[in-house]
Amino acid sequence: MRFVLLLVLSFLSAAAAPAQQQWFVDPVNGDDLLNDGKSTGSAFKSLFVALSVPELSSGDTIFLGGGVYDAAGVGAGGGNNSEVFPLQLKSGVSIVADSVFNPPIFDGAITGGGTIATLAELSEDIVTLTTLDGIQFLNFQTGIVSPGVDTINGLVVQNCSFDNFTQTGINLPLNTGQTDALFAIRGCTFSGAPGQTGINVTVGDGTTLNGGSIEDCTLSNLDIGIVLFCEQLSTIDRDFKVLRNLISDFRPVGLWVGAFGGSSSNSATVRGNAIVGDNNNATSEIGLVIEATNSVGGTSVVETNGWIAYNDISQCNVNLSLDADSNAGQAFILNEFAGNVFRNATSYGVLFQAANQDNPPSIDPDFGGHPQGSGFAGRNTFENASPAFEVGLDPNGNMLFQVFMQHNFWLGDSTTEIFSQIDDHGQLLPSISPILEDTLSGSLVASVIKPNLPNTLTIRLQTGSFVVHVDSNFAPDIKATPGTFGQYRLLTLVGPGGTVTLLPADIVQVIDPGGISSYGKFLKFNVPALTAGNYTINFANSGFQSLAPIGFKVSSTSGGSNASSGGLCVVATAAHGGYDQPQVRVLRSFRDRYLLPYAGGRAMVRSYYRNGTPLAEFIAERRWARGLTRTALAPPTAVAYSLVYWNTGQRFFAGVFLLGLCFALLRRRH
Repeated sequence: MRFVLLLVLSFLSAAAAPAQQQWFVDPVNGDDLLNDGKSTGSAFKSLFVALSVPELSSGDTIFLGGGVYDAAGVGAGGGNNSEVFPLQLKSGVSIVADSVFNPPIFDGAITGGGTIATLAELSEDIVTLTTLDGIQFLNFQTGIVSPGVDTINGLVVQNCSFDNFTQTGINLPLNTGQTDALFAIRGCTFSGAPGQTGINVTVGDGTTLNGGSIEDCTLSNLDIGIVLFCEQLSTIDRDFKVLRNLISDFRPVGLWVGAFGGSSSNSATVRGNAIVGDNNNATSEIGLVIEATNSVGGTSVVETNGWIAYNDISQCNVNLSLDADSNAGQAFILNEFAGNVFRNATSYGVLFQAANQDNPPSIDPDFGGHPQGSGFAGRNTFENASPAFEVGLDPNGNMLFQVFMQHNFWLGDSTTEIFSQIDDHGQLLPSISPILEDTLSGSLVASVIKPNLPNTLTIRLQTGSFVVHVDSNFAPDIKATPGTFGQYRLLTLVGPGGTVTLLPADIVQVIDPGGISSYGKFLKFNVPALTAGNYTINFANSGFQSLAPIGFKVSSTSGGSNASSGGLCVVATAAHGGYDQPQVRVLRSFRDRYLLPYAGGRAMVRSYYRNGTPLAEFIAERRWARGLTRTALAPPTAVAYSLVYWNTGQRFFAGVFLLGLCFALLRRRH
């Protein structure tokens, strides 16, 4: 037993050991000749020298002081005049801004005009975590590029800015036959000039991009915001995600997702992005292009088939264009669309284009109700006011299939009115029935409930309408602000104490008497213990489906508890007597941080909600049970507090203390 304790203690000590060598660069006060770069007082002057140190190894971090980093003879002065571009980035070596208030600026401007071709390039395979964080790239042709690198598995570029470039902010041509490509670009800003591309990712020659993301970036004043292509024999799978980016002031394309060549498949998930055009009919711009083009022939197949969900695309000449061309072989567009908003286009909200008449490609996406679909497409909103068309079918007459666009929100109030907004070019009209209502009204099954107890409420919708529901494939985005395009449901209670926002996990069930699982007449949801008073329920769903406010009363004269909510936090609420007690807040924070982000954790929470209420109700009505439960919950609450609020060092020393205590007790026993 002693050996086991010592082994665990040694493991914890090793885990808490500092990272490998830290290096420091200061473009203002550093010195490349006299300093060794191992402390802030002995910092190098240039990143070029820091990257050239023979001791530099994977796991090291280089901290950059604020100021301008430029090459000799570059710019108008003020920089370190010591860089040699392009800088050669190393696998496993992270380069991090020392301060967000005084960022490092890499300036590629050349006196008299022109720019440095590339500021930084991947000079070797990236086989472990390699991070660039908090750096500004200014005045260059291409900021970061990966020329001829065989492997990129662990690259992270975050919180960086790329400004005034003349070609591409980040260019990653992954054309080396790599089986596991993995990178993330997040929280970055890109601003160039017309004719430029913010982020270009091209996967080819047998490469598979099977993870990572482009997320939370802002891209403006560009020709194309983001390009995500896969070419001959290559794959981008659904685990690669384009999330929550803001793309504006572009021409001709905001986001371009495509598959080309032969035997290529682009299944990237595109979710929660906002793409905004200039609302000018005189300019030709497309918010989102999804393209499949096959020029190889034979039995080769090219397809796009990813999830396109909860994006807001507006004010473009065409908000969404689905383009397919099969000069040879086969080309398929099979994407599924859910919860997107297409609004205020100047020509088409959605435009279908099949370029080849001799060998027509297959444009067969699912906007809702497709017989071969997953059943969760739909809930898209079409708000493209006159004189724009909501939908334009291929003007060349090459559509092979009827388009399924059921279960969506439209501006029109009738099928006839909606069909008048479809430019069909003489082809088969889309299937658009039934039409979802964007404003619902309903009433509570029980409008008076008991105070200070968790409850489950059920809303009954008016005749002829239903609320939509999505499954775990579209679990809420934990990082998104509630009610925005990253999160699909917002349910609030407004009462004497202010507003209580319920989590999507609190929605227990959407019930339909006819057996339809994704749409329902009844909405059942959990609420916490509430103080007495009058409350109002507000509910909004994806695609702007909203519920007219419903009032209810919390009163001890309810005549029935209607309580059937449960879970660890609910039991704690009953024991401590309030939803906002400190101990309950700790457990809620633990649930939100450590359980809800994961499928298993969400399943556990749902199980708690189903099974915990009888216990909570029993506890709430008995003083001795409340006291006993508070005592029983003290240890797990303490553990939850340490996980939520303590830093790594505090948790480590607490672990050492507990192990030492166990060791001492064992010694006393022997």
